[in-house]
Amino acid sequence: MSSLIIITVAIPLGAGVLIGLLQRLTSRAMLQCLLAALLVLAIFILLEGIPPLPPVSSKHKLAIVVTLLAVIAPFTAPLGTRVLAVVSILALGVGLIWIGGNRLTSATAWPSSIWLLPLPLVLGVLTAGSGRDDTTGDGYFVLRIGVTFSAIAAAAVALLGGFVGAGQLEGALAAAFGGTLIVSFVAVLAGRGFPPPGAFRSANWLLAMAHSAIFLTVACFSPSISPLAAYLAVLPMVAVQVVSLKGMTGLLRPVVFGIVAALPAAAAVGVAYWNSVALLAD
Repeated sequence: MSSLIIITVAIPLGAGVLIGLLQRLTSRAMLQCLLAALLVLAIFILLEGIPPLPPVSSKHKLAIVVTLLAVIAPFTAPLGTRVLAVVSILALGVGLIWIGGNRLTSATAWPSSIWLLPLPLVLGVLTAGSGRDDTTGDGYFVLRIGVTFSAIAAAAVALLGGFVGAGQLEGALAAAFGGTLIVSFVAVLAGRGFPPPGAFRSANWLLAMAHSAIFLTVACFSPSISPLAAYLAVLPMVAVQVVSLKGMTGLLRPVVFGIVAALPAAAAVGVAYWNSVALLAD
């Protein structure tokens, strides 16, 4: 158990802190994006190894999808929010079809799997959301805090739904993203200022898309997932983008974003747990 915690939490958290420190040293969007890609791909290799070509399993396909997202992420910087949303939806939709096509086309999948269809649309729109005005620093914290708590909830939903491997991936991503947030928040508390405006947009998009691709795999392949818990696990990304913090000091804003994101994440975990207990009772 201790080795599992080290691989799933401790090492990704340390890697996130390291990448967060390196990201504080540069304001160049390309370098920030490359560092984010390094973080995500390192976690995949740590937990799953290098996928074979051609891919054999759904998780091998997932690793390739995330790698392709890392390749195209630097080119998303100049895209407007609407165009980026379309790109995100298409990428996630195609990824879901490729990863889960065999599962989704089976005769036994319908109509019980129809709840999966809106997920690429919802996740694509949310990952493209620009959040707050970057001059306040919210643009950095909004999406990254939302994704971190969504990944925490998704890890619990996956584990309680019987998909342990994907739960580990989501948990490791949450720890890594949390590590980058710790560095940025400590820097803000120390008076170093918020991350530079616009430099982190592509990096945040990649982190959100990596989480979204894993989450779609969780939704598609978890043996006993609760659809309600799955949609609640997405809500942290919504909550942080709709909450109004007018007049609140900048230092408190990331803390409030964290609290707001934690509420639907906790609800997702509660529903997933209740669903697992109900299934055991049956």
